Amino acid sequence: MKAGDVVMFTDKGEYSKWFYGQIGTVISCTLNTWTGRSYAKVRWLQCIKYFDWDVNVSSFDTKHFEVIS
Repeated sequence: MKAGDVVMFTDKGEYSKWFYGQIGTVISCTLNTWTGRSYAKVRWLQCIKYFDWDVNVSSFDTKHFEVIS
């Protein structure tokens, strides 16, 4: 996964209520050297209502996404 990729949030865990099936563009990817896990910062194509906030950028572990282009 790299900046510019179009991704879909596919994880059915705790954030699925808000983000499952949402599509966005990867802004950046970083590796957390402490945990060894990669994270992607994503700009969503549509604003997402997350509790009381309107969210247009999020950061999640890359395992929560599928690259669609």
